[in-house]
Amino acid sequence: MLAGVAALALAAMSGGNPQLFFGAGALLLTSGILFTRYAMGRLATASTLDSASDLALRNTTRRSGRSLATIGVLASGVFMVVAVDSFRKTGTDDTVGTGGFALVGESASAIYEDLNSQKGRDAYALDDKLMDGVRVVQMRVRDGDDASCLNLNRAAQPKLLGTRFSELGDIAFGINWNSIVPKDSAAIPGVVDANTLQWALQKSVGDKLDYTDERGQPLAVEMSATLKGSMMQGLVLIPEARFIEKFPNSAGYRFFLIDCPPAKAAAVREHLTAQLGDRGLELVPAAQRLAEFNAVENTYLSIFQVLGGLGILLGSAGLGIVVARNVLERRREFGLLEAVGFNPAQLRALVFAEHRWLIVAALGIGSVSAIVAVLPGILQKGASFPWGQLSILFVGMAALSVFWVWLATRLALRGSQLSALRGE
Repeated sequence: MLAGVAALALAAMSGGNPQLFFGAGALLLTSGILFTRYAMGRLATASTLDSASDLALRNTTRRSGRSLATIGVLASGVFMVVAVDSFRKTGTDDTVGTGGFALVGESASAIYEDLNSQKGRDAYALDDKLMDGVRVVQMRVRDGDDASCLNLNRAAQPKLLGTRFSELGDIAFGINWNSIVPKDSAAIPGVVDANTLQWALQKSVGDKLDYTDERGQPLAVEMSATLKGSMMQGLVLIPEARFIEKFPNSAGYRFFLIDCPPAKAAAVREHLTAQLGDRGLELVPAAQRLAEFNAVENTYLSIFQVLGGLGILLGSAGLGIVVARNVLERRREFGLLEAVGFNPAQLRALVFAEHRWLIVAALGIGSVSAIVAVLPGILQKGASFPWGQLSILFVGMAALSVFWVWLATRLALRGSQLSALRGE
């Protein structure tokens, strides 16, 4: 089993496939549970006990089936919660997802002037001082289906945006725009968000989307590159020259990306919205648009996280049931210990020491497996990985498990256990 984990990890490192890492984490989870079973078998036959801690550890093997089931359920819940939560997105300060742009928006009517030129700014009485250092990327639009995650229906022909790739920057949205060329010279190169391509369109890089141009002729757009986790969900970007060639009557610009210093983004948004109000221009912060898309993905993650939370709740509550049942079945043993000098507090401490190893094993196996599963995300996000949130989750899960053990021990060992010896 461990060899399979190593093989999957090596394959993932060479191929960069996160799914293989997740598979490696799942195998490591299974391996940890099986190793725990093996370790319990060895402990059950140990001939020496050097301390009370050794006695407590060995006592966990007396009902190994119960202990192993509890560890398995609790570790699986930890794995699910930690692994799923690591994929959660915030959408804040994400320069890759926003392409480094501060604002994004669309207009109801086309704007024909170049807002970067003095002529275009004069046409709409734009403030030269405020617009100094502001760059506007203008795109032509051919309306189509909404292919973003906000639409549950399958999109056949997403909205097309005609733009000059060179205006987006060399590596905006994490790709090199200057290197985008189609494999099929007869097709138009297209760039689309990776989630849109995989889930909404159910296609892969190199596949084509079929359109019809204004002359009624078939038009093939080849998916030549993808944007990962971007605010451009549901849109297909193609070169402006090819857009004009196929849709000559779609004049003017209706989609806009605004690059400006963060300090004056709010002022630029208010100014452009006011001056271009007759064109129906609506601008929103790029981070806000990205967060709206991420919120949908986070909702699905929350569903899986709730399932994992139920696993933790059942596992921790099951741990309490195991403790209570073990204590009730061993009342005579505890009565004998009390008769030779152990007080109730010491008995409760002994029982807690026995079952703390179940908590340690479950949390250790689940968390280590989850870290292996999300290792690509850790390496990619670096310092922005949500270690703080995951630490809070881990502490909460440990506290919940300890609470159930404490409660079960407290209830099962109330009062004296000497009465259990009277039948002997």
